Amino acid sequence: MSRKFAGALLLTALAMSAPGQPADATLLSLPKSLNTSPLDGVEMNLSIWGPSAQSVFCIEHLSACQPQQPKKVALFSLPKSLKQQFDRVPHDRPALGPMAHTMFCLKYPKDCEVRRIAFRGSKLELTAERLADLMEVNNKVNRGIKPERNRLGLAGEKWLISPAYGDCNDYAVTKRHELLERGWPSRTLLLAEVVVPSGEHHLVVVARTKQGDFVLDNLSSKIRPWNQPLYRWVRIQSAANPKYWLLVKSTGQSV
Repeated sequence: MSRKFAGALLLTALAMSAPGQPADATLLSLPKSLNTSPLDGVEMNLSIWGPSAQSVFCIEHLSACQPQQPKKVALFSLPKSLKQQFDRVPHDRPALGPMAHTMFCLKYPKDCEVRRIAFRGSKLELTAERLADLMEVNNKVNRGIKPERNRLGLAGEKWLISPAYGDCNDYAVTKRHELLERGWPSRTLLLAEVVVPSGEHHLVVVARTKQGDFVLDNLSSKIRPWNQPLYRWVRIQSAANPKYWLLVKSTGQSV
């Protein structure tokens, strides 16, 4: 046994046997080799973001050590599903539009014109503000029109803007109208005919953006990518001219 270690044991024994003093098991009585902290000798001003970061202060105060990053005006506030890049609804050859849409254009001619009021450019960036636009209009119209089934079939389709009662067609044309009034260009707002799982034909609005095509539907309060809802796509308005319609290419499965 070395003299240094023997001396340490003697000091410990004396401290424990001192009258009126509680035993104090600390590192003060251990040899220097055992009294050394694992962090002794480590620089304490290293950046927490470096590969050899060792700063205890930064471990306890992450926000103080984190470098300031410039805020990006992008989709940082959007749901994760909306940050992905989605394809567009695949167009096919020209198709006849619904007869009810022809009557709609006679009644509301401005809603069937090509509008280039705002958001110039080939593709519309879906910012957080524009997503808020879509969500607000979708929820407002869904709440504002009371659902009423069309029991007359094609003869009963009227496609009215903001009626008190209406079916999917009235919801869709009203949402498109509201967004056009807010300055959205006509090429970014397309009416589309789909078939829902029950087999019924259904009308929705497709918002075309740089990040992909998204659906506004009276059956949901959410703005969803076009390939997420369980639809079978039939036909969609032309982005070049809202009076014309196109068939949707078959993807081999319902999306």
